[in-house]
Amino acid sequence: MRITPEKNSFEANVLENKKLPSIFAIKRKDTGVFSAITLSLILAACGGGGGGGGSVSPTPDAGGGTDSGGGTDSGGGSTDGSINLDGGTYAATSAADVFTFDVSFDGNSIVGLDNDSTITGFDPANDSIQLRGTGAPSGFDSSVLLSAGGIDVSSSTIDNTTTIYFSPNSSGSSSSIVLDGVVDGDLSSVTFSAVEGSANDSTSGTSTGGTDLSSGTVTATSAADAFVYEIKFVDGSPVAIDGEVVIDGFDPATDTLTLQASSVPSGFTKSSLLSAAGVDIVTSTIDNNTTIYFAPDSSGSSGSITLNGVIDEDLSSLNIKVLSGSVSSSGTDLSSGSNIDIGTDDLTAGSDSENFVFDATYSSNTISGTDGPITITGFDQANDKLVILAADMPVGYDLDDFKLASGIDIVASTIDNNTTIYFAPDADGNSTSISLDGIVDADLANTSIVFTSTLEGATSSGTATSTDTSAADDSATTDDSATTDDSATTDDSASTSFTIVDIPSAEADVTISATAEAEEFRYEFSGSTSSEGNFIITIDDFDPASDKIVLVNVGGDNLTTSEFTALDGVEISGNSFDNQTRILFGADSSGGSGELAINGIYDAELTTINIEILSDVNLSAS
Repeated sequence: MRITPEKNSFEANVLENKKLPSIFAIKRKDTGVFSAITLSLILAACGGGGGGGGSVSPTPDAGGGTDSGGGTDSGGGSTDGSINLDGGTYAATSAADVFTFDVSFDGNSIVGLDNDSTITGFDPANDSIQLRGTGAPSGFDSSVLLSAGGIDVSSSTIDNTTTIYFSPNSSGSSSSIVLDGVVDGDLSSVTFSAVEGSANDSTSGTSTGGTDLSSGTVTATSAADAFVYEIKFVDGSPVAIDGEVVIDGFDPATDTLTLQASSVPSGFTKSSLLSAAGVDIVTSTIDNNTTIYFAPDSSGSSGSITLNGVIDEDLSSLNIKVLSGSVSSSGTDLSSGSNIDIGTDDLTAGSDSENFVFDATYSSNTISGTDGPITITGFDQANDKLVILAADMPVGYDLDDFKLASGIDIVASTIDNNTTIYFAPDADGNSTSISLDGIVDADLANTSIVFTSTLEGATSSGTATSTDTSAADDSATTDDSATTDDSATTDDSASTSFTIVDIPSAEADVTISATAEAEEFRYEFSGSTSSEGNFIITIDDFDPASDKIVLVNVGGDNLTTSEFTALDGVEISGNSFDNQTRILFGADSSGGSGELAINGIYDAELTTINIEILSDVNLSAS
């Protein structure tokens, strides 16, 4: 409690109107005695020695205050007034700051319960760190911390930081405290203490220290503010994840701007911004501001930070840190347009805006597809989007990252009038693709592609590629009257062990189911194009041990397998993931193409499937 005149032991009138009693009328020759005997008593009555001036504080409660070094004593006590670290970046003030980090004291281990935290401007001479948790040991200091199991301290003269890694938790993850601007591998200059208290486990939360910037205008306070702006690095240059931000009232003397990325190239600091490719620092004396423009992203747009009231073209007066940490900015808005789920069937885009969702997996900075191969006809670059959906994809991953990733190939063909995106091979070595029919865009600069780990809203199936506007049902099978020509019996020109299945011309994608009998499936083509229609005809339950496929070359000759696959437009594809072999025929005059798919077999070389390519002259073709 503050000492006031009303509660002083002296009479009020003594302090108000009269001179002090004679005991305070000290002669010069008595000052030595006074200092030796009385000074300590006065200091005790006034709350101890301080920095002079200002209000006088009472004596702190036992075990509850901070010592002259800025840390708390071993007795713990109140944490009121301390700065609680919950994750993110925090700026120390000019006062003696106490930073509180929640932990679990588990035997010889100290497990961090707060998220990774960074402290800028930490002053080892005045500031301190206290670890809060149940069972806090007495006499805790840096040496006790270093002796705990699982504790690791890493200092870097290049980055000018010291990182304290706490013991791993039950899942093997570890949180940390980074002291930015401090290099002290043995923590000999840093004051640590332990305080008894209920720890708050924030490791599963998303709270961050300081002001998390996104877009728009924010105003700095009179206190020391820490602003966090999220970026990523593409080919060594910082690209904004956050948008255009304006900060009013930024104080270079006390405020901090942290550029936070999931990973930072070694040695990249504030000075690196001045020479980084694509980064531009613009000052305006007329507008009285400084703007940092980051490198353009894959769409050519650039995020920026404008500091109103600050002119600093070389950033020398600004406290700017470039640190690694988690990023959490939201992705591209997909609220417009319907979400179309891509599978393995070719699709035709509708007239409305559509987002074609392609399922994929993310690993080692590249993407492997789980959908496809697929062709999209009628894709509208002005209104439609390709959405690459992968659960582990990091925030900020975009087209630039994709094009630089291993195993990715983008092929544009003016002859075929299409663009094909080939994805990286999966763990089994299989690759899939997306083809945009009617679009030639080698660098995808004019194609809207969204990379995301989550997708809000429902998805629907698209329209199968055909003149028929109704989408095909993958589960649909033709009835017996459609799958087998009733007039067809065993053909004497072929082995009498086969039942002839004359595949009829299709008007939509269809599925034919093989029976237990040995069957010969006949599919007609002419030149290199399908005679059965520009649709996908799928054979289920094909038995390579007993069944056979005959490709009937109408008006042509008998061909070997290699001669057939060499025909213009003919392609054999498939993948082991879908366990399917696909025979794709060339495009006809309308641009459409037919396909014969064999489910349950992956045989891209056509060595397992019993297949013949025979002239219709030698067979009774339909």
